Formats: sequence, C-alpha cells, structure tokens
Amino acid sequence: AAALLICLLWAGAGARPAVLTADQMRAFGMAALTRGYADQALAIAAALLVRDPGDSSALALRAQALRVLHRLPESETAARAAWAAAGTPGARYAAATALAQALSLQDRRGAAQYWLRQAVQNAPNPAAKAQALQDFNYVRQQNPLSLQFDLTLQPSDNVNGGARDPLFDYHGIPFVLSGDALALSGLTWGVGVQGRYKLAATPDAQTALTFAASQQGVVLSAGAQAQAPKARNGNYALGQVEVGLQRKQSLSFGLASAELSAGHTWYGGADLSNTLSLQTGLERPLGAGLLRLSAGLSRQVRLDHAISSSTEIEAGANLTRLGPGGDRWQGALTLSRIVSQDISVDHAEATLSLGWQVAKPVAGLDLGAGVSVRAADYA
Repeated sequence: AAALLICLLWAGAGARPAVLTADQMRAFGMAALTRGYADQALAIAAALLVRDPGDSSALALRAQALRVLHRLPESETAARAAWAAAGTPGARYAAATALAQALSLQDRRGAAQYWLRQAVQNAPNPAAKAQALQDFNYVRQQNPLSLQFDLTLQPSDNVNGGARDPLFDYHGIPFVLSGDALALSGLTWGVGVQGRYKLAATPDAQTALTFAASQQGVVLSAGAQAQAPKARNGNYALGQVEVGLQRKQSLSFGLASAELSAGHTWYGGADLSNTLSLQTGLERPLGAGLLRLSAGLSRQVRLDHAISSSTEIEAGANLTRLGPGGDRWQGALTLSRIVSQDISVDHAEATLSLGWQVAKPVAGLDLGAGVSVRAADYA
C-alpha cells in the first residue's frame, strides 16, 4: 500500500513524523472518532481523500465525523458518495449506516429505515447485522409514520367467484347459467398500502390515524373470453379505501385497543358500499402463551342493492403458545351474526381454526400447517 505522511505526535523541535499506510490511517481515524476526536477524524479522512477521492471508507469516515460535528447535510452528502463508491458488502454497510444516522438526525426516519435495511442486507458479520437490526427497530419506533405495501399476482381457475355447475336448481325449477356466471379462469392481481401515523404517544398509551387503500383486478384468459364474450377485465375490479382512529392503552391486565373506521368500496367501476365499524381488542399473557380477545360492530350500506345492507356483530378469541421445541401453536374461535333484510346475506356463523408453525426453517423453508372449520346458518 502507498505510504502517507502524517504528523501524529510531536515530542519537540525536530521530531520525526510517523509514516502510516492508508489502512493504518483509516484505523487511526476510526479510533479518533470513537474517542470523540471528530475534528482529527475529519482531517484524517481529508488526507485519505487527497490520495483517492473515491475511497469509500474515507468518505464513510468523513460522514461519521461530520455527523458528530452536527454538520448533517454535509454528512448525508459524504455518506451518499461513500455508497456510490462502495465495492464490497462491508463498505456498503458502513456507508448505509452513516447515511441512516445522518437522515435520522434530520427527522427523515422513513428514509433512514430504508438505508438501515440496506445495512442489514450488507452486514459483513452477524454482530454487524444484529446492530443494524437493533438500529432499524429503534428508528421504526421513533418514526410516527409506518407503511406496509402489498403486491399479489396469481393464476386462478375462478377469478370471478362463479359457479362450477352450469345448471342451477331453484325450488325444483332448473336454470342454465350464462357463461359469465360460471367460473372464469385467468390471473388475479392486487396492490395495496396500509399506513399508521402516531398522533400522540406516552409510555402507556398511543393514539394513531390509520388508513388503507387497495385495488384488485383480473386478467381473463383466452378460454374465459371465449366462454363469456361480453365479460371485461374491468367488470371484476375491486377498489377499497379506509381511514380510522386507533387508541391503544396499556392496562394492569393487558393491552387494550379500540379503532373506529370508515370505508368505501367500488366494484366494476361503480360505487358498491359504505362501511362504518368499531373494533375492540385485548391482549394479555396467559401462562406460556398470549391470549387475544376481540369484539366488533360494523354497519355496511350497500349502494348497488339497498336491501343487502347489513349490520354485523363479531366476537373472537385467539390463543398462541410456544411448544417445547419453540414451535408456535395457535387456536382461534370466531362467532358472528350478520343481520340483513336480504335472506342471502342474513346469517350466523362460527369458525374454528388451528395452526402450527415450525420454530426454525427447514432447508430454508418456513414450514407450517393449518386447518379451519366454518359453519353458517341462513335459516
């Protein structure tokens, strides 16, 4: 490595300067930064960058030193340059970490979370990955806004929820269903976003605004188009938006939550329904497991068919336990009553489900199994 000349210590007049390699200077710069000598670390980074302006490690050192000196925009610029110049996972990890820190201190926590994900993916060793994950979780907790995006695409032999049998018997009178009333094959797709914005928070309580939007659609196959020539992809498009106010409160017997939300749904490009709902819940430890209780009341007003409007009351219980090997076992029971003037909507139902999730991946796969039983009474 090329030798660089730097005066580290002066014992007096005529003292000879020490000669360090570039790697030794980087190590010396990090040591200075760790001990709080940000100015000296910045000077060492500058000397390294005179030698090689594309030195990713030196740029990351400069970014860290500028951060300590509260020169945050300059720190961000240096960290971005370090990322652009990085050629190894370790260099990318250092650059991403420096950039996330500069962004977080500028209250840009969403962007900081993105770069901490990059740090996790490029961590050079398990300890570095654990530190990046810890930093990510901390920033996520501090960020008032959280977003989750969903994207799905899958083939289906029944994209429209149509009937399998072309014959329909109504009180002994047979009817032949049209092609678009039967199952149509093709692709189903969906995009969505869910969000939460903290309005107020204390150690024991939190109030947040919640929102969600989604769009689902289909792409009919050539066979489906031949079966139902008048059917169009847009006929089966489903869009939904929802906004709500959520409150969580830590109590002596568990974590209580309540959410009031309102939503609107479109189907086939036309207004379908408006919904208003109130959901409550309680989580508390139960032995070696976690018990979740829930109750809800909702009102759906159908805009396409007023008689199908309904009111639903629902209650549920969910118990999750860890087995001796760390496997997760889950059981849930849900009871609901839907009241409507439409006899095809008015009913009561109960659902019982059991699930199992293996503790550790097997051959890189998360294994699990589940079974559910549903009973409905339309009498």
